[in-house]
Amino acid sequence: MFLVLFIPAWLITIVSSSTLNLGENIKFPELTFMMFVLCFLGASYNFLVASFSRHEQNGGLFATMTVMMTSLLSGSFIEIAKGGIAEKISYLFPQRYIVDFAINLENGNKLGFISMFVITGVSILFIVLGGIINRKRMMN
Repeated sequence: MFLVLFIPAWLITIVSSSTLNLGENIKFPELTFMMFVLCFLGASYNFLVASFSRHEQNGGLFATMTVMMTSLLSGSFIEIAKGGIAEKISYLFPQRYIVDFAINLENGNKLGFISMFVITGVSILFIVLGGIINRKRMMN
């Protein structure tokens, strides 16, 4: 599942950034790392949701719905107003940290790598929880 997400997204990002001269401040390894973490988070979250759901369609619908809602609340599509409750809520979701990481890279700041490792840890936690749920389901 991870490679199905990562390879096309990575290829499209590399081709479009080189063709359109986007993100000259972001280097190839940093861009690859960001894409890796984003796809790893998506694949691990889908695995966790699939472990909870009894039917594939329900799990897919729930995962899509929650990803869209949390992306909107985290400011992935539109900027969140600074200093309000919406900004505080946006930091509850991993998408916010990925957006902040991309902004920091564009501005030349290298401080965002810690949050990306935290997101990787959350992704590993999702995989472990999904594995535990699936193991219990198989034993019953």
